Parts: sequence; structure tokens; C-alpha cells
Amino acid sequence: MPVDGSSPVLLDGDEWQAYFRDFKRSAFRLEVHQTYTMPAEGETVRDFLAGASMPEGFNAPWHQTIRDHAAAGRTMTRAKIVRRPLTPYSRYLFEWCIPGNSRPGRITG
Repeated sequence: MPVDGSSPVLLDGDEWQAYFRDFKRSAFRLEVHQTYTMPAEGETVRDFLAGASMPEGFNAPWHQTIRDHAAAGRTMTRAKIVRRPLTPYSRYLFEWCIPGNSRPGRITG
């Protein structure tokens, strides 16, 4: 991340992933936007919006990352500010992503 924090960070690639891979004790993410554009999610968001069923093993590598951090005593937390009605992207998060994230050791609420 830029030292002054003024440049945007693309929500993709190694620099972004390092925030949630290389932390020492805790990682916190505050989400205030109602829609995020993350290239790696494009296909699954389109599938969700088309009414597809969640694929078997959806997000499994991320869930393993969460389990590994929890086993090492590191915590990951996330807060999402939402408006109603939910955007399609927020529905995707709440229906496909967040429930799977809480099972491997991440507390949601």
C-alpha cells in the first residue's frame, strides 16, 4: 500500500492478497461500498445473478486460508455497511460468500 494511503489499491492480484496472507496478528476489513469490482469474482457473480447453484467447493482455497490463520491464533474480522435494498453484489456476498467464511473459523455477526 502506498505510504500516504492516497493511491487506490486494485482488489486483485498479489498486492491485495498479501493484506490477508501476510499479517501477524489480526486483519480487519471495513467494506463501505455497496458493490466491489474484483476481477477474480466476475464469473461466480455472473453465475449467482443467473440463478445458478453454488458450486461444490466454492471458495475452498480461501476457507483453507482462514482455517490456517485461525489455527495459528490470528484473527480476521470484517464489517460491511449495507443499505436496503441490497445490491446484487451484496446479495451474492450474503448468500454465497459470508456463510462459507464463518464456518472455517471466522466470526461473523
